[in-house]
Amino acid sequence: MPWYRTLVGIGGAFMLGLSACGTDQPTQARSQPYLGTGGAWGNDNGTGGAPAGSGGANAASLPAATGNPGTGGSGGSGGGNEVDTVPGGGAPANVASVDCPAAAFAPGTAYEQRSLGHDGRQRVYYIDVPTSVDTGRPSPLVIDIHGNGSSAQREYGQSKLSELALEEAFILVTVEGVSNTWNSDASRSGTDDMGYLNAVIDEVEATVCVDPKRIHMAGMSLGAVTTSTYTCLHGERLAGTAPVEGGLTYSGCQLPRPLPVALFHGTDSFVNINTTGASERDRFIAMNGCSGEPEVTDHGNGSHCSEWTRCDPGGAVLFCVSEGMGHCWPGSPCQLGSANMDIHANRVMWDFWQRHPTL
Repeated sequence: MPWYRTLVGIGGAFMLGLSACGTDQPTQARSQPYLGTGGAWGNDNGTGGAPAGSGGANAASLPAATGNPGTGGSGGSGGGNEVDTVPGGGAPANVASVDCPAAAFAPGTAYEQRSLGHDGRQRVYYIDVPTSVDTGRPSPLVIDIHGNGSSAQREYGQSKLSELALEEAFILVTVEGVSNTWNSDASRSGTDDMGYLNAVIDEVEATVCVDPKRIHMAGMSLGAVTTSTYTCLHGERLAGTAPVEGGLTYSGCQLPRPLPVALFHGTDSFVNINTTGASERDRFIAMNGCSGEPEVTDHGNGSHCSEWTRCDPGGAVLFCVSEGMGHCWPGSPCQLGSANMDIHANRVMWDFWQRHPTL
């Protein structure tokens, strides 16, 4: 079996990380044991795991975040916390009744760094409150998690969720791992990243008006693995998730309740879609109580998404395959293999979440 098809195996290696942007890569390889199997996490610059060829070495530099365009404005308060119509023509979503805090952020806040003390460490995260957000009403929140050896800044540049946040009027938080990595398997000792993510959500809810029924989480690579583990342990806090190019590795996973999960994989990624991807998909299908055949949407050139909707109330699974894509965020440029623009993960995940609002 080629190295790039090995995810977890005795003596194997798994290189996970963001690849599209930035030169702020670690100067030394950082690897850690993975579930005690002898494998190692590599970095997105081709170090720390099996050889990665040219991946990431000449990645373009990401300019300093400049935030969202100061256009669009607020659409007005509309009065009260009534049922909203989801922007972009999605299905209506119930807006929770929330006593909104005095907003600590003005609309137009872009990639503002915040400090947070947790578990004896000083952690940081970055927040966007686009001009389209009405801070006097409950708004959706999306949390974005970077890959191994990456950073919040590089994830911000790759996923480009800030552009969708402006369009769809949600708050975006991009989190930062300790030493550019995550303790993605909560059964191992180490940094309390699950508690950190909870603390971030708590603090954001206390400083800007968040709809607790519309909190979503997405992540790339090891960030996707972290997203899935958080879903297993704290899924009751989430309205939906979107792991991109990861895997469900937490062996004790039991969803607290059914919820929508959107999964994205490339056929040419070293994260093997036929083993890691299929296992991840099948486990979420089973935990959501889904049955029957999926509805398949053709995105052209062999790329497609399969959606299971005959599930337990609140549950749904979307499995998107980008033909020929490497270890990339669908719809964005890539350094670890070929990019694919047939599927734009941001639009697909958002519309999927809107089709399946929290009960």
